[in-house]
Amino acid sequence: MAERIAIASSDGSNIDLHFAKAASFYIYEIFAGKYEYIEYRKLDAANRHDEIEFERTLKALEDCKAIIVAQIGRGALAFVNSKGIRVFEAPYPIQMVLERFIDKNILNN
Repeated sequence: MAERIAIASSDGSNIDLHFAKAASFYIYEIFAGKYEYIEYRKLDAANRHDEIEFERTLKALEDCKAIIVAQIGRGALAFVNSKGIRVFEAPYPIQMVLERFIDKNILNN
């Protein structure tokens, strides 16, 4: 079964954005031991720690099982997790992180 993940990136190559400041997400599907780029989503960044703003971001990513960011604050993490979405901090190149997610079957652990 394919699962979508959102990656907070300013350039499409590196995971380099903080959740609350992320204005761009790259959406990927992970399935059958591989990944595929789906689309780019441009958002208005929350730019502050406000649950209304976090909710707006999550609405734009509602088809994603997980979000990968460079950083996320504790309050935002708790809020996102309470909505049933997993968050991972991984400030590394996207390709490397996706390969590790597949190799370690991280979304299913």
